[in-house]
Amino acid sequence: RGYITRCFFHGLKVNFKLGALTSLLYGVFLAIMYFDIKYSLQMALHTDSKFSFILCGVFLCIMGFTFVILVWLNPVLSRFELTFKTLLRNTFLISVKNIFRTLILVIFWFALGFLMFEMLMSETMIKFVALLPFFVPGVSALVRSFIIEPVFKKLSSEVEENGEHMGVLKMRSHASW
Repeated sequence: RGYITRCFFHGLKVNFKLGALTSLLYGVFLAIMYFDIKYSLQMALHTDSKFSFILCGVFLCIMGFTFVILVWLNPVLSRFELTFKTLLRNTFLISVKNIFRTLILVIFWFALGFLMFEMLMSETMIKFVALLPFFVPGVSALVRSFIIEPVFKKLSSEVEENGEHMGVLKMRSHASW
């Protein structure tokens, strides 16, 4: 595909606006969900209302569904030319069609977050914390690529055969993923 840095900066330039918009919207949405869950748990603890527990469960399901879409969002954005609406639609379709891979990716994200939290809380590992930003993103992307790449190979072949897939996917000329 060429040089890594050239490919990275090309992908950053092409995807920056849509990537920043989706990240901002997802960040705000997840923050709202966090506060909703926190509020409903507080309400459930202070009142014995079953509605509070049901509400908390609904919010947790919505947040989990959000993570299901989020694990595919940036890889799809880096590989295909999409508008915001079609990005969300296709990310949802890909995550549902590949639910097993999606669940593996979600579990991987949570395991990685837990591992990083444990490393931050460990007194023996605290001296290695400064190295985390240099190694964790690259290793994480490498591991996730083994899960994601077969799906993209299948989609890419369908896009090349039909010109489109799901009515809206178009391949990027220089894939940055």
